[in-house]
Parts: sequence; C-alpha cells; structure tokens
Amino acid sequence: MNGEALKNAFPRLFSISSTKDAKLTELGFWSNGVWVWQLAWRRPFFEWEKPMADQLSQLLLEARVVSGEADSWILERGGSQIFFS
Repeated sequence: MNGEALKNAFPRLFSISSTKDAKLTELGFWSNGVWVWQLAWRRPFFEWEKPMADQLSQLLLEARVVSGEADSWILERGGSQIFFS
C-alpha cells in the first residue's frame, strides 16, 4: 500500500465500517501474545466486496502490532509497517 491510508486504499470497505474513527486498540485485542483484528461492519459484505475484504485481511495479517506503545504507525527500513497499540 506504500503508506497509503487504508480508508483511501479500500474506500468501499471504509464506507461500510462501523468504526471509522476508532483507535487501533479498539480494532482488535491481544490473545496469547498475538494481536487479533476484530473489525466491525454495518452489514454483511456483498459477494463483489469479499475479495476486497480478503485483500484487507491479508494486509493486516502482514502488519506487526507492538504492545505497550502509543497508538500510531511508523515505517521501518524496507517499507514494512509497524503498528503500536
């Protein structure tokens, strides 16, 4: 995504999100030391939205979430994103 905001990369999904102004800590939880994303939607996905949701899920699986830091994101060398919660 090259640093692009997720709301811009996935505008359709953002439009049906029920947590548009949420902080990272409100979008998931820690389970046995692993961050589990828990996104909320206003309605089920249409069939044609499911590939977009899958793409977003894959992108989020590749993100590293670090416990105990301020809610923000940074870029490391090589462009990988690290999210703090």
